[in-house]
Amino acid sequence: MRGFTAVLVGLLALSEAGASPSLESVAELTTQLQQKADLKKKVVTLEEVIAEIGKRHPELRTNYVLMHDSESRQKADYEHPRVISHLQDGRFAMAFNSDPNLPGYHELEMYDFGSRKPAAIPTGLPSTYEDEGFRFRRIIFSSHEAPAKPDVRPINEETCQGCHGRGDLRPNWESYSIWEGAYPSKDFPEQGEKYRFGYKSADHAGFDLFYTKQAGRGRFTFLQGLEEQFLVSHTQKPYPRVAPSDYTQKVGYLNYRRLAHRILQSAEYDRYKYAILGALYDCENYENFFPADFEPRRKLAYYIDNSLKLFKADANYYHLKDDETQMGKLRYVLEGRGISMRKWSLSFRRNPYAFVTPGGSLDGFLSSILMSYDKELEPYRVYNLVEDRDYGHTSAFSQPWTGSLRVQTGFICGQLKEKSKATLEVANE
Repeated sequence: MRGFTAVLVGLLALSEAGASPSLESVAELTTQLQQKADLKKKVVTLEEVIAEIGKRHPELRTNYVLMHDSESRQKADYEHPRVISHLQDGRFAMAFNSDPNLPGYHELEMYDFGSRKPAAIPTGLPSTYEDEGFRFRRIIFSSHEAPAKPDVRPINEETCQGCHGRGDLRPNWESYSIWEGAYPSKDFPEQGEKYRFGYKSADHAGFDLFYTKQAGRGRFTFLQGLEEQFLVSHTQKPYPRVAPSDYTQKVGYLNYRRLAHRILQSAEYDRYKYAILGALYDCENYENFFPADFEPRRKLAYYIDNSLKLFKADANYYHLKDDETQMGKLRYVLEGRGISMRKWSLSFRRNPYAFVTPGGSLDGFLSSILMSYDKELEPYRVYNLVEDRDYGHTSAFSQPWTGSLRVQTGFICGQLKEKSKATLEVANE
């Protein structure tokens, strides 16, 4: 009886803590639920674990993406979509599927995003500086045929790295505004006969199969708000933004935070930071940010041309159009020095340089986050991060601007050019 009481006290304490879920807290919850099941000589199930998580963190039940075609290890189909449930700010997500005949059925996959104390503080940053990034974990549950206690796998194990990148892991997710395999796959509130997927579309027929046969059953009892998100007949107007679009903004912002830290910790950051900021602002005459004999100028044209080719081949080219010069310059100053950017974007089906999110841009997010750590960049501010009611964060000009972006940034780009050139010339002596 003492053991049972101790388990209940532990569960109550964990529940009352009210902290956001993490890889550690879900692992601890699973262990505690198994201890309780041990008293009945049973094994805890994935269904029991996610049900308890939903009780403690109700927002996970209303913030989710449904994938009828998944490139992950957890497979799905129209009737049995994979669930990606996440906090409103995207800092924790867990995924599970629902068909015992599909791969990945016995696994709960998770990531969290947060601070990580670096081994060494990068030059020029405050002693309180902490790195940030994503971490991944699986918990493997048993089948009814071979019951066994849950296997809590190590954080960032080899299996996770095989899908999400080595060393600096990140989620696999497409950029705005096409999400192949998701309900829905595009960001516009199409009207259909019953659902918001357009008339006679494959998604409309597939969702009908799911909604009439599976919704509210089995693991899908975890989900709340299906009607508000998907039914045409629902009275809520305007409709909420489609779930993939909302998730893109949340996880995209966190990815920008990850990338800012990669820049801050990049080789010789102090020497190149003004050139990096000039690339983000897409400054004109960019070759003049470098001493005349410092770098091969012809490489800049190569990176811009190569970025254009990749963008034109992308299904999202409409949203990537005209960004090739900015991306080419950023690749020039980073990849030209051997710092790979190929795992920077979350995209895994198309090109690795697709940084498209609604409500913000690469330059606005990255420059603002960099300046929050490196105060020497503050005099060259163009953007601010601002709170956004719908998305949590977006970027906006730091002061009222008129005219084109070229005019807006022209003066600051001139200052950055002289600072970059002087810094690199001194370092090159």
